[in-house]
Amino acid sequence: MEIAATPHARTCGLALRESLLANHGMLFVDRHEQVREFWMKNTTIPLDIAYLDSGGRILEIHQMDPVEPERRYSSGIPARYALETHRGWFHSKGIQIGHTAVLRLPADLEIR
Repeated sequence: MEIAATPHARTCGLALRESLLANHGMLFVDRHEQVREFWMKNTTIPLDIAYLDSGGRILEIHQMDPVEPERRYSSGIPARYALETHRGWFHSKGIQIGHTAVLRLPADLEIR
């Protein structure tokens, strides 16, 4: 997973990409839990997004559609992380709401 830990990286995300390798994605990291909101502006790859709390527990999973670039996908409840992957990836791996992800972030990761 690529890590988006700066405001610029979180804003750009997976936008303007033409492809995404199998079993790849982007982990959006922030310092605090808060309600998160993502959209598909300038994104052509169908994606799933999972919102996770500080402990890595999956709170919600949404399918995001590039055909609706202005639609907002909100966490609804405070989340610290968001993980974007190919559409259907979570389902294909049997990953569901309530499961916990083990997040091994680099020790020197600077979160801004």
